[in-house]
Amino acid sequence: MYKREYEPLLGNGFKEIALWQLDVIFLEPFGENEQRKQLINRLNAYLSEFSYLGLNAELWIDGSFSTLKPEPEDIDVVFLLDESEINSLNDRKLKLFEELFLNREIVKARYSVDVYFIDRNDEIEKQKWITTYGFDTRKINSKGIYKIQLPKDV
Repeated sequence: MYKREYEPLLGNGFKEIALWQLDVIFLEPFGENEQRKQLINRLNAYLSEFSYLGLNAELWIDGSFSTLKPEPEDIDVVFLLDESEINSLNDRKLKLFEELFLNREIVKARYSVDVYFIDRNDEIEKQKWITTYGFDTRKINSKGIYKIQLPKDV
């Protein structure tokens, strides 16, 4: 079955944005779009939970949310994390980490976020995700990747 491709919001390459720009980039061009507004609210709720972990992260945003599709179903994201920081989490934070990253179907149902994570120091894995996120689903047309720096909260 043919899946309609929508034009990307961003051309080739990376574009670093701040959290406050989510509405400006992903909502305002679509007017009063309740679906996109709800997706942004759910992503912010997810990121609020993530902040309790106290981890530095780089977040890449992709999927139909980063295209001109008016009503995407979810937001595809990959977190670039430092594996040594994950390994140093206490038991309580490790449990939260597992809830946020290993129970992907529950996360998707609760937050409408299709989440993945990789070790930020693994260049091969980063290249894989650049290839995955840097092209449309047919792997024909290149597109850009939005990224957000998420410093750990002290």
